[in-house]
Amino acid sequence: MSGSNGYSNGSNGSHGSNGFAMELRSVTKRYGSVTAVNAVDLQIRDGEFLTLLGPSGCGKTTILRLLSGFEVPDEGQVVLAGGDVSHVPPHKRDVNQVFQSYALFPHLTVEGNVAFGLRMRGVDSSEIKTRVKDALDLVALDGLGSRRTSELSGGQRQRVALARALVCRPKVLLLDEPLSALDAKLREMMQIELKRIQQRLGITFVFVTHDQEEALTMSDRIAVVNKGRIEQIDAADEIYEHPATAFAADFVGAANLVRGEVLAVRNNGQCEARIGEGAVVLFRGEGIAADCADVLLSIRPEKIHLSDSSEGLMGAFPGAIEDVIFRGAFAELRILLEGGSALRASVANASAHKRSWRKGDRVWCSVHHDDIVVVDRH
Repeated sequence: MSGSNGYSNGSNGSHGSNGFAMELRSVTKRYGSVTAVNAVDLQIRDGEFLTLLGPSGCGKTTILRLLSGFEVPDEGQVVLAGGDVSHVPPHKRDVNQVFQSYALFPHLTVEGNVAFGLRMRGVDSSEIKTRVKDALDLVALDGLGSRRTSELSGGQRQRVALARALVCRPKVLLLDEPLSALDAKLREMMQIELKRIQQRLGITFVFVTHDQEEALTMSDRIAVVNKGRIEQIDAADEIYEHPATAFAADFVGAANLVRGEVLAVRNNGQCEARIGEGAVVLFRGEGIAADCADVLLSIRPEKIHLSDSSEGLMGAFPGAIEDVIFRGAFAELRILLEGGSALRASVANASAHKRSWRKGDRVWCSVHHDDIVVVDRH
């Protein structure tokens, strides 16, 4: 079914019957002695916004290049719409890519850049005119078609690159850190715009970034990539609230990763652990064996509640505020516990009716057992 803009909804295209737009099946890619992608399995759903998130050198861009056809796997299969395209070149795949550098042609106008792919495919000139206009309308560049790209702002050039990729109506659009060159305000605006366009068209987007906030803002699902492997793939809120590994906890948002000595495993699924020397916390410990000696726990800074008294608090433990860092809407506190270990806590900036914490204050800390996540155990 086509909308008024002439774009078909990607979820209704001729994709595989399993509901996946693309797949990587046990894919490995090596560069000499370096394994950039290591036996990765990835199922990309029809019509979703999937983000590959990880640090520089983790393999996320190589995964994107395998999906696009610019790289060929050493092992495994790349599957598009149910068919093996592992050795199909990029121009013969129903996939398009927006590059980090935009890769626009400076000698062409905006319209010329957007129309380039259609002309290469031999599309009729009257249809090209209609589709280019629709694409420029979609990215809010109507009226700018006659300009040279050198006359545009960074945000406008990014929109031209996006329109050029979308005008060919690909089944899957790949985006390799396309917002990294934009300033913070424009980047935030374009995050919202990209998500709006993706939802409107229903095309599958695969987005690469190292920016955790960008991933959390835009994604239906996030694949956390580390050392050539996918450590966790899930909805953004699920990864944030229930990270599966220490790396996922630390990379997706801020996290306190603290080693805990297991003191007791209860029948109701709760466990007790000592962190530092004097602090004992309760946490959900489903699957923790009775002989488990210690665990690695993830505690988000905003989950730590502070009080100047332990009265009425379950499992509260004492600390002292060692440092206060102003972050605008919130303050980040470094809290020193008995024995020398430390936690980061974040609190909303004080209003006229709220306590303001200062360096040197003694505090009582408490964390709800549902907000402490086990990311490793021994």
